Amino acid sequence: MKQIWNEEELAQYWSLIYEELELLKTKPQKHHLIFCMQLKYYKNYGAFPENGKDISEIPLQYISEQLDISDNIFSYEWESRTARRHRQEILTFLKIRKLRV
Repeated sequence: MKQIWNEEELAQYWSLIYEELELLKTKPQKHHLIFCMQLKYYKNYGAFPENGKDISEIPLQYISEQLDISDNIFSYEWESRTARRHRQEILTFLKIRKLRV
């Protein structure tokens, strides 16, 4: 993942839009940041992060400032049912279907 971002790039690639913020209404606040990070990461890279180490600190701080919450994502369980549900909700929101062979 890219490590150095300027303000213009952060605004273009990591700013949350209204529709994305609306998705958070059904989530507990403790999941807001990680849900948004996974959403934006997928939109930017076409894949989900495998763990917190995949996420650059600068976009993480940028999104946490937009949400006005702490930038701690390291207690998130990346292989949990919640994580799988988050990824499925993101794919549904983005209108992406998994290819079945």
